[in-house]
Amino acid sequence: MTYYPVVIPTLNRYEHFRRCVESLAHNAYANQTELVIGLDYPPAEKYEKGYKLIKEYLPTITGFAKVTVFERTENWGPVRNNADLISYVFAHYDAVIATEDDNEFSPCFLDYMNKMLNHYHDDSRIATVSGHLPVMFSGYSETNLVFTKENNAWGYGCWRDKYGDAIIRNATAYGVLNSLTLSMKSFRIYPACFRMLIKMVSQGKTWGDVIRTQNNIVNGSFQVRPAVSLVRNWGNDGSGVNCRVDESIAQQPISDALTFEEPVDWEPYSSKGIAKATFRLTWPKNNFLFAGKMAITILLYFKYRLCRLFKSKR
Repeated sequence: MTYYPVVIPTLNRYEHFRRCVESLAHNAYANQTELVIGLDYPPAEKYEKGYKLIKEYLPTITGFAKVTVFERTENWGPVRNNADLISYVFAHYDAVIATEDDNEFSPCFLDYMNKMLNHYHDDSRIATVSGHLPVMFSGYSETNLVFTKENNAWGYGCWRDKYGDAIIRNATAYGVLNSLTLSMKSFRIYPACFRMLIKMVSQGKTWGDVIRTQNNIVNGSFQVRPAVSLVRNWGNDGSGVNCRVDESIAQQPISDALTFEEPVDWEPYSSKGIAKATFRLTWPKNNFLFAGKMAITILLYFKYRLCRLFKSKR
């Protein structure tokens, strides 16, 4: 079995970063795994303390087959820093395991990720692999795997030939909104993400999880996840760039297993393995609030279409 490298971009969150690295070091097969770290340069004085602590910690990291560190001499920002690490990996491997520095992992995370990356390597129906399962998806699979349209990047894996680039992914996103058929399909399968897509395109931004989720909806592909989460995220403490403050997320239970048992059923179209409740789970359980959000999403979509029509006639 091929053991794929793990990339971690970081800057100043020393406690998060150390927890992340040490949880990986306690994984089975860490000693066969290359760890690739990108230490960004602080853009302001308030980041320097944590940055210096991480810089001092880096030479002490052990337990991995190899530790490769890229220290930036100017601030690259999280997107560029991460992209460069993945480019490095794809020059040497055909798949990557990627995480932000605020994740904590189960002892079997690397075992699970490598088994999934090896098994689904040539399966076009599986676009990505994730080690995280939100609490809301728990209990929807009778096997130890769950297949979702939703993409989650809290410890994920992807293959070089499926990774694509931002231009291709953005073209798919705009294509969804410009097609009434695809828009109805996206809205029917995952209305909450459809709303995020409208917001993303309207603001001219790129949100990776939204793009990959839409790709799954359009292409009929999935993200595979464990039925019990192997990742706990600590970044909702206010230290993250794009995360809301919700410290309860860091209390999520994760598996303490040393190895990940190979599933009896690998098949992504198995009804037992698909989280069918995506449509409702990510929105309010209150029927009145749910109906209100649905109505607002429809209005936002038609507003987007009218704006596009108006601009095209100018």
